[in-house]
Amino acid sequence: MTITAHAQLTGKVVDPDTGTPVPGASVLIKSTTTGALTDTAGVFHLPFSGAFPVKLVVTYVGYGNKEVVLKNASFVTITLSEKQITHLNDVVVTASRHSESILRSPVTIEKLSSRQLAESPAVSAYEAISSLKGVNTLNTSLLFTVYNTRGFQNPTNLRFVQLVDGMDNQSPVLNFPIANTIGAGDLDVESVELIPGASSALYGLSATNGLVNTITKDPWLHQGLSFNYKGGVNNLHNPYNYVSPSAYTSISLRYAKAISDRLAFKVNFAYTRGSDWASGDTARQTNLNAGIGYGSIGTRQDPGYNGVNVYGDESYRTLTLNSQSVVVSRTGYKEAELTDYASKLLKADATLVYKFNNDTRLSYSYKGGIVDNIFTRANKLKFKNYTVQQHGITFKSPVISYKGYVNTENSGDSYNIRFLADNINRTWKSDSQWYSDFTTAFNSNYSSEGNMNTALQAARTAADNGRIEAGTTSFNHIADSLKRIGSWTSGAKFISRGYFIHNELQADLSKWTSKILDVQIGADYRFSSLRSDGTFYPDTTGSPITTWKGGAFVQLSREIIPGKLKATGSVRYDKAQYIDGQFTSRLGLVYSPTPQHNFRLSFQNGYRMPVFQDAWANLRLGTTQVLGGIKQNLQSYDIIGNSYFTSSITAFNTAVNKAVNAGTDRDEAIQANKSLLVAAPINYIKPEKNLTFELGYKGSLLNDKLFVDVSAFWVQFDGFIQGIGVGKVNLSSGISNDSLAAIAVAGGNYSSYSVYTNTPSKVYNYGVSLGVDYVLPKDYHFSANATYNGFDQAGTKDAYLSSGGFNTPSFSGSFSLGNTHVYKNFGFNVAYRWSGGINWVSSIANGYVPAWGSLDAQVSYHIPAAKSTIRIGGSNILNKYYTQYMSGPSIGGLYYASFTFDELFSKKH
Repeated sequence: MTITAHAQLTGKVVDPDTGTPVPGASVLIKSTTTGALTDTAGVFHLPFSGAFPVKLVVTYVGYGNKEVVLKNASFVTITLSEKQITHLNDVVVTASRHSESILRSPVTIEKLSSRQLAESPAVSAYEAISSLKGVNTLNTSLLFTVYNTRGFQNPTNLRFVQLVDGMDNQSPVLNFPIANTIGAGDLDVESVELIPGASSALYGLSATNGLVNTITKDPWLHQGLSFNYKGGVNNLHNPYNYVSPSAYTSISLRYAKAISDRLAFKVNFAYTRGSDWASGDTARQTNLNAGIGYGSIGTRQDPGYNGVNVYGDESYRTLTLNSQSVVVSRTGYKEAELTDYASKLLKADATLVYKFNNDTRLSYSYKGGIVDNIFTRANKLKFKNYTVQQHGITFKSPVISYKGYVNTENSGDSYNIRFLADNINRTWKSDSQWYSDFTTAFNSNYSSEGNMNTALQAARTAADNGRIEAGTTSFNHIADSLKRIGSWTSGAKFISRGYFIHNELQADLSKWTSKILDVQIGADYRFSSLRSDGTFYPDTTGSPITTWKGGAFVQLSREIIPGKLKATGSVRYDKAQYIDGQFTSRLGLVYSPTPQHNFRLSFQNGYRMPVFQDAWANLRLGTTQVLGGIKQNLQSYDIIGNSYFTSSITAFNTAVNKAVNAGTDRDEAIQANKSLLVAAPINYIKPEKNLTFELGYKGSLLNDKLFVDVSAFWVQFDGFIQGIGVGKVNLSSGISNDSLAAIAVAGGNYSSYSVYTNTPSKVYNYGVSLGVDYVLPKDYHFSANATYNGFDQAGTKDAYLSSGGFNTPSFSGSFSLGNTHVYKNFGFNVAYRWSGGINWVSSIANGYVPAWGSLDAQVSYHIPAAKSTIRIGGSNILNKYYTQYMSGPSIGGLYYASFTFDELFSKKH
């Protein structure tokens, strides 16, 4: 018998062991989105309009799900299920674009709940993602973290996608998220879901190395005012003394309210400021004067010194000094002399939601952020007043879902640190005059002293006569004026303005097809427009560059053996302007002999479309022109079939100079070493292909106290997109006559380029990840994970990866131990992260990055009556400074104390 009623369901949720109230438990009417959270007394109030009996689903982190049937609206006491590993009842939406158990996802997926994020010792939810299995992170700044999985790390990771509630938060022009400008605020994060590796069969052609989706809190479930203040300090005992111990401040505010059963809103505000980590390594990048018997000690005494994190010294020429060929570079400035390390992020967002019924919603959201920090690309940039915004509309029903959003960006007062140094140098003395002065002074000193090293140092002193010293009024005045000039041949302003409009529509047809198959279909379209005023794209006419891309997918799934064997397959087609269309596919099988044991096998092929930078880059970096590989951008430069690898040119010139300095005739040396020159098989860029096989297991053991997740993967990349350094020989015959070409190269008659293209050979990435979670007696929780990543270049030579390598440690991992109530209301969490060493290869700097480890910890005290928590903690609390990539900042300890109150004035409607 059913009874129809309009009522308010009320009750209390209690702990199964102690019988004490459980605040913050989620109570949902099953198969709907209608729900509430328990208050500090464990009590919930839930509006209900429908028929009895009704089934409630009660969940709380660390306990099993509990279902209760109510026959009327009487007050009910609900005892939670026994404590168990958090993940067993987790539901995810990102892996298959619909809700499913994390245990039965067809691909590897990781999840962090709001409780796990709150208990993490990381300084923010944004940083806590680094603790997930298989995740590698690069901190380019105090407030800028770049995520990656399964190889090919770099600070501008274009292969990893970041979403918030399914909306892409990348910048329209640079094609990656700008810090956390339009990401979710800490107080508004419900959970984080991360897929390692390729997801392009469902999410399009950039999701080849991973995807993270942050899911925010429901304004009906999480009402009231929440506030967090965090104060701390970093840069203690900085090894480079560029930054003094610095205050760190972070303030976050969230307010949500259900105006009625139909209408609700939420707003978030956050402000963070501090001092960036300094990049102080000034070691020489390469020895351009190898074998000449002097200047090889890696300091400015080397005439061709080009230091890491030193700018202005990239300009060099080969001079004939004492009948020897010597590479000489200009005197540069350290990074700390060219920029400030102030770092700040101001952001806000607002969402208005209208509920047609329990399952159908329409919402509008706005997100905006403005950031100051250091960023590493092909050069170092100072982002200053860099603004990113997003306006979005979402419609969600059981059958149809739609997302439409606009992302905009404006680089504000940002500038390029490298070109700032170059043009400061050229302001007081041109390159040609400086090298002329150097040669004259060398000849004069050597003729009188006869000592090569002494003459070289005297020549530099003479050439640097009149040099503008860093920190002087004159230096600051010139630097300020250059930061406002938008041409990198004479200024340093970084100009990046643009927008994209994205629309996507998805339909779940399973309501009509489920007897045979569950069917989902979807399509999306994106139009992009960008402007750089010719600084790094060829938009010199004042007209923006525009492009579009679109795609569609279908996903089919079926329970072949109900509850035991499930198959999921998907196919997607994508087409971008100027680029041929591509199909991607994915097939996954999940076998569950019991609910506690789940085995998965998946195959997928994917593609990565060239992004703006890959296709349209057109800028000069010192003596090198960087070019995107699309035909419309590259064709006029006549590089194809007429160029050598830059690495081979360097090897050739080094060998020739060494032979000449040893007494060999120059022409003989050129012909004897011409075989060192390697022709570069450059071609117009096309999509990068990848093929992935994955095998995994998720399961629980020891009466659901131990959770194990293990996965193994193998990936083949074909046509890997890479920036490749080449030298185009400036002869009508190109490189067809190797003797003439070698003479031209030795005489400097070639032009240097870095061209985005596809490597001609296949490369392979493979690895294994293992994660365990264990509930110990007395509510202690232990977690650990470890990942191995391997790389095989097969027949590909180093030259193909000259400006961007695998850049991933062979071994990395983390572990943590915590207890939220170790004594009364006291809790703690301690975590250790570690990463193996890396042979780093990139366009800005190459070298070995040593292994590093970071110990993070926090202690908390919860005040239930005030809905408040006090925490004291820190990241890298041992303050052992480490660097994650060449030219990157040296990261030390960050220590903080925080106060949070959560959902005050939370009156459930």
